[in-house]
Amino acid sequence: MTEQQFCYWLMGLFELGKPRTINYKQAFIIQEHLKLVPLPYLKNQFCAILKQDFFTIDLEKSLVIMNMQKVFFDEIKTKKILNQLSQEFVNYIDNNYPIDKIPGLYFIHQRTFLHY
Repeated sequence: MTEQQFCYWLMGLFELGKPRTINYKQAFIIQEHLKLVPLPYLKNQFCAILKQDFFTIDLEKSLVIMNMQKVFFDEIKTKKILNQLSQEFVNYIDNNYPIDKIPGLYFIHQRTFLHY
């Protein structure tokens, strides 16, 4: 999975699921997808920052000993991740599209963050 593919996958989670918080089960799923992005994260600082957040503890062990629905990231941290992801789209990913498509993409990605 490329960094860009991971960003699209994660944006889909936020756009469709609209999670207010991220529980341990969701964090584990995000962590598993992030593992598919090869090292090093050269192009995408967002993936490197997210890696620090999600690889601080062994989520697989945590799922066994904890309630999977327990909050891993609260609303503030979850919104911060979404903001960083939205900025990744606005500043880098969307710029790979033809110039006439960028305003529409910018609107979609900013709207996702603003209406959260």
